[in-house]
Amino acid sequence: SIQDTRPHVCLYFLPPTGHGLRDLDVKVLQSLHKKVNIIPVLAKADSFTAPELREYKRKVTEDFENFDIEVFSEVLSVIGATKSQDQEYGQLKRMYSWGEIDIENPDYCDFSKLRSLLLHERTLDLIERTHRELYHNFRATTLTNINYAQVL
Repeated sequence: SIQDTRPHVCLYFLPPTGHGLRDLDVKVLQSLHKKVNIIPVLAKADSFTAPELREYKRKVTEDFENFDIEVFSEVLSVIGATKSQDQEYGQLKRMYSWGEIDIENPDYCDFSKLRSLLLHERTLDLIERTHRELYHNFRATTLTNINYAQVL
């Protein structure tokens, strides 16, 4: 059995600037999106209010369209957990001095959606797209660019 070592997904973490994609993000994403499935993830979503988060996601999505960057899914927002609060059910929480946030609550965090997308719902879609589209295009481009006079 041959092991597939190709990357099937790139989780591209966007900083919580609130201003859309930075120039560096655009350059990196333009070089990656034809080679690997990209899932854009907004880090530190707890630094936004709900309206700010919606607006930032809208700006980033608009930037993807304006710069012709293909992504595998919509922008997801996550909050990093500091510890598992409930050992029996494994609830992940972010602890603050003023309280805690359940990072699996879909009202303000897409962590559960991201986990489900990667591990359940779309796993085979990621693998198939890598094989049928991304690798095929990469291979065709590479073979087209070979200078056979130098090889012989």
